[in-house]
Amino acid sequence: MENSRQIYFPEPPGQRASGAFIFLPAAGPSLLDLRRILLLLLLLLLAALPGLAQESDKLALQQGNFRILYSPQNEKTAAAVARMVEFHQARLEGFYGLQIAETASIIIAASPVEFRDYGSARLPEWSSAAYILPENLILVKSPAWAGSLPQLERDFLHELSHLYFHQKFAALYLPLWYNEGLAEYLGGRRLEMADEIKLSTAVFSGKTIPLDRIDSLLYFPPAKAELAYLQSLSAVLLLKETLRREGVEWGDFHELVSQAGWEAALQQSTGMDEFAFEEAWLRALEKNYRWLFLLNIDTLLWLILGVVFILAIYLIRRRNKKRLRRWEAQERRGEQFY
Repeated sequence: MENSRQIYFPEPPGQRASGAFIFLPAAGPSLLDLRRILLLLLLLLLAALPGLAQESDKLALQQGNFRILYSPQNEKTAAAVARMVEFHQARLEGFYGLQIAETASIIIAASPVEFRDYGSARLPEWSSAAYILPENLILVKSPAWAGSLPQLERDFLHELSHLYFHQKFAALYLPLWYNEGLAEYLGGRRLEMADEIKLSTAVFSGKTIPLDRIDSLLYFPPAKAELAYLQSLSAVLLLKETLRREGVEWGDFHELVSQAGWEAALQQSTGMDEFAFEEAWLRALEKNYRWLFLLNIDTLLWLILGVVFILAIYLIRRRNKKRLRRWEAQERRGEQFY
């Protein structure tokens, strides 16, 4: 079963976009060098042909700055996505304080093969949607073969948040947990009992992921990735509550991040640096969720087995004591009889 989480692909600061090739000319290139370059260009063209053929088979639906590409069998899904854009765009524009100036694409993958082709090898197996840079493209799965329309909406909103986040903070470094946590929050996810039990289990077992290591999310296995998303959401919820206590609005915080950078904005808005905030977050996890792991079904089964084992030992010992007392009484009666 695939994990229901999503991912986006930021380009590391100071590096060229993935897939871009830079040829540095040398003095007097040889014929062999030119042949190698031509061969490389030919290989790149052949690799791009399947994607170009796929895109040419797509129908297009324009909704504001968004171009929705879909196969004929997903016409109703494309119309639903267009309504999602129309309904949620103003909310995200207000939250991030900006409007999208350029056109973005939304591709509804009609099959698992198409999803993998558009997502490329960078896409983790557990992902159900993606925001891909530098193409400025949101990739989602068709409900015809994966999930449902409500699931598609959650996934789409998650990736739409990534798009706005990149537009707002493209020139800055912000930790990935904040990006993913905001995407989960704006996608409508809240911490339910099952989520809180997972956080509690991680706290009790000492397996919480340091927030800065969530930057390696792309390489996590499914269970660890799911925990990373939950931690990111819980950290964002704590930050939201902290900002509220300090009388700081999200918009003001984001503007301060844009002007002064992440670390300075966090310090000025909360009175905590990154290390102090992470300590406060861990304390909040321990306070709120420490004992919820007892409600985990596996934990409950082991507890029940333990209780049954102890009860069985108690009952056996009690039975043996009764039997021993009965034998002793029989022996005493026997001595009196003879």
